Amino acid sequence: MQLRFGEIKGGQLQGEIYMALPDEHQSFVAGTFKAEVRDDGP
Repeated sequence: MQLRFGEIKGGQLQGEIYMALPDEHQSFVAGTFKAEVRDDGP
């Protein structure tokens, strides 16, 4: 599995994911994502 993260800008974190599974069908998932970054405190 590979995860790549960009910089946090405007409360958003962009990234990329690639994961390959060791099964007979050679399954994988790949794509980009955005995540909201916030500090909810304790």
